[in-house]
Amino acid sequence: MSEEAVPVPDPLLGPDGRLAHYRVERQPDGAPRRLGAGSMGVTYAAWDEKLRVPVALKVITPAHAADPRAHALFVREARAAARVRHPNVAGVLFLSDEPGRFFYAMEFVAGEPLDRWLRARGPLPPLLALDLAAQVARGLGAIHAQRIVHRDLKPPNVIVAPASGTDAGPERWEAKIIDFGLARAFQAGELGEASAALTTGFRGTALYASPEQCEEWADLDGRSDLYS
Repeated sequence: MSEEAVPVPDPLLGPDGRLAHYRVERQPDGAPRRLGAGSMGVTYAAWDEKLRVPVALKVITPAHAADPRAHALFVREARAAARVRHPNVAGVLFLSDEPGRFFYAMEFVAGEPLDRWLRARGPLPPLLALDLAAQVARGLGAIHAQRIVHRDLKPPNVIVAPASGTDAGPERWEAKIIDFGLARAFQAGELGEASAALTTGFRGTALYASPEQCEEWADLDGRSDLYS
């Protein structure tokens, strides 16, 4: 942040731009660096001052801060992602469910959503397209092994980042599945859902949802994600 920049306040953050031991990054104008926003939460780029690693913080919005149903959905999302440990799924590191401080920290992926990445590159070489598809499939396999269905697999929810490691080259990329906001267990109650209302009814993106999901089947499983 330049010396002239004045920090821009954000109603979701504390007066010092921190949440617990996380320091939210700032843009050149002093505003918090937002990575995305949805109906219930906003995601920021931040720094974990204890582990000393970059993270993404998802914070519940003020409009839902006192809504028990929103709290249950938010906690379910964090728990679903936390159960999965796989290189192709962004993991959850911390959950705060204190009143007035509802947020969770997840792995920060230094990349961009698949849809934006594809628009910038155009048609992909077949081997690269197959490699990315295989990575997403492996991530889904890890999710389904935990008896969780994602329910919102689509290009904006897949982050593509340059591959790391000694074998990484200029055309080596990693795909990571994010956003478990609509995830649910194969069987109700396995993620601590507070009521059936959290798991029933159509939720998702119609363009990518399976026919069973659009018909609001109660017993969705991993095959719905494979359709997506």
